[in-house]
Amino acid sequence: MQVRTLLLFVSAVLLAGCSSTARRVMEESRVKVHQEPLELRSEANVPKAYIDVTGGVTIDKEPLAITTEQRAAILDYREASLAIIDISFDAASRLTRYAVPRLLLGSMIHGSDGASRGIDADAEKIAHSPAFCAALDKMRQTQDVMVAREESLRPYARLTAQNVLDCQAGKPYRYSM
Repeated sequence: MQVRTLLLFVSAVLLAGCSSTARRVMEESRVKVHQEPLELRSEANVPKAYIDVTGGVTIDKEPLAITTEQRAAILDYREASLAIIDISFDAASRLTRYAVPRLLLGSMIHGSDGASRGIDADAEKIAHSPAFCAALDKMRQTQDVMVAREESLRPYARLTAQNVLDCQAGKPYRYSM
């Protein structure tokens, strides 16, 4: 039994290094997202649109002429979208930090399938956490203001009040950024 314990300890130490690397890569990705244009998604046959860090919008590679008021609403939406991304990365980083020890301990108790199911369940909870749902609602509100101020962005406004209610109720909802 001592050899098995030692092997598990060595495995945990080695895998913890992988966990640290994964968290570092996630943080680098999060920072990069803040520095790049935010892609707006829509249904098929709608040209791609992006919001840059200044609130400027391009649709199908053409800059959209916007007023100061429109730019402010667009920037609010961009910030609300980035808040969702930040919450997701932060939660994934915390999950990664504890995934290795949980996986090792869970494997000893429940087998590898049981251990990974627990981690999967925790990952699913991220998109239904109170902080995530509140940020999703904020994003929906800023989306609605943005579209009210700039009608050409309506095809990209896919987040609904029902998505937020489903998030809060722990029900599946379809929304991707």
